[in-house]
Amino acid sequence: MERFNRTYRNELLDMYVFSSLNQVPEMTDEWMREYNEDRPHDSLKI
Repeated sequence: MERFNRTYRNELLDMYVFSSLNQVPEMTDEWMREYNEDRPHDSLKI
């Protein structure tokens, strides 16, 4: 879980200046989709 939180912070929260708090869940949904579906899993060594 710590790895996920660090990645989430590094790849999303620290990379954007959100204009409102409403943007955070919207961007998080998109980031989660990419995190879970589009990028290779580290343990697979792909």
